Amino acid sequence: MALSFTIVLSSRLNLSQRRRRASRTYEVWKTEIGTGEVFLLRFFNALGLIEID
Repeated sequence: MALSFTIVLSSRLNLSQRRRRASRTYEVWKTEIGTGEVFLLRFFNALGLIEID
């Protein structure tokens, strides 16, 4: 799920939209998913594929 989320953000949204969407989604995911998925999201963020404020 994190991978497809990353691809959508990278390919379809501009930078400011990507940042807002990632931040909003991350807040939801922190409460609804386990640490493995949070780690993946942070990993993609570290690679610069998505941005989390």
